[in-house]
Amino acid sequence: MSDKFGKGLVNDIKREKIEAAEQKKLREKYDIPNQYVVVEKSNTGKFLINLIIRLVKGAATICILILAIIGLYTLIYEEIRQPFLKVITDTFVQLKILTN
Repeated sequence: MSDKFGKGLVNDIKREKIEAAEQKKLREKYDIPNQYVVVEKSNTGKFLINLIIRLVKGAATICILILAIIGLYTLIYEEIRQPFLKVITDTFVQLKILTN
């Protein structure tokens, strides 16, 4: 039972330290004296921008994973590897023709 109270006390102290560090950072950001508590509220614009950023990052991660799986699949299986290498070499030949 004493562990439960000890963990709660430790968590409270950690939370207070985190809040104090956050307050210090916000006071420096907005140049506010120490006697005030700074509360930064989120607005709809910030929320939408952060949501869009998270969605784009998630979509990019999924696309990269799919491309990596396709790449591994083409390297593992012989019947897919040969046409893939032919397409890659043809692409490089076409690029070389276009750049000259």
